[in-house]
Amino acid sequence: KPLGLAQSHSLKALRRLGGQGRSVYLSEAGREAYGRLLPAMLRDLAGSPQPEAALAHFESMLNAAGAFGGFYELFLQDPATLTLLLQAFGSGSDLAHTMIAHPEFLDYLGDPALLSEGPDRAAMQGGLDRWLKPAREEGARCAARVRFKRFEYLMAVLGEIAGLLDYATACARMGATAEIVIQSALRDAAAGMGLSAEPRGFAVLSMGKLGAAELNYHSDLDLIFVWDESFEAGGRPAGEAAHALAEGVVVLLPYASPEGPAYQLDARLRPEGQNAPLAPPLARYAEYFERRAQSWEFQS
Repeated sequence: KPLGLAQSHSLKALRRLGGQGRSVYLSEAGREAYGRLLPAMLRDLAGSPQPEAALAHFESMLNAAGAFGGFYELFLQDPATLTLLLQAFGSGSDLAHTMIAHPEFLDYLGDPALLSEGPDRAAMQGGLDRWLKPAREEGARCAARVRFKRFEYLMAVLGEIAGLLDYATACARMGATAEIVIQSALRDAAAGMGLSAEPRGFAVLSMGKLGAAELNYHSDLDLIFVWDESFEAGGRPAGEAAHALAEGVVVLLPYASPEGPAYQLDARLRPEGQNAPLAPPLARYAEYFERRAQSWEFQS
């Protein structure tokens, strides 16, 4: 009861984790490792914001990963990782769902350098490129971008929980992640139209949380698409090509891949809202902000 685990389902979960039941097989060595780990695990659960939720997520992750005994040995060798994991699992379901979907990410949690890094764009881009390399189909490439986002967000938030990053730096890493994902989606959309990877004269602008460098774990993206007379439209009318390119990004970012969507988008913050084209020319925006914009629009 002092540990907040007095509910019968929590006690049953602790027994299952120890191999008492039909759902989990543990060798004698695994049972012995669990017995040695249990006191530390109970202390960490007691310090978690929501002990019962943390325990439930922990059991789900191990069920997804298998090899319970191997993980117990890992946590015995690296108790700080167990502490951090249970803190995260008790802080909300989003981090837990990432670890349940990708228990292999656990290998990175014992590296303080990864958890304490601000946004290193070159290294982050390299990570995304490695996940994209084997992906050929659209769905697979969208899934690779989501996996990259999940990993980078996990590192940022766990770094903050561990006290290795301040809030502003964690937000900066998540913001850099979003920008890299947007750029990747733009490249794919451009490739699908036969345009250069970074079409000259076309820009994606960020409003809202990302534009203010305050992107957090739950933020969506408020984007504006714009082009000017230098836009290399591949022989098509510039307005038509710009709309198609913007539409491609709008489709790819929230694409329902096996990993889920990368980001939910909101393009309604663009000047004139839904009354304006998705990707108007820059001159139209310049005229709007000069003559007709409302005060609040300069703050968004």
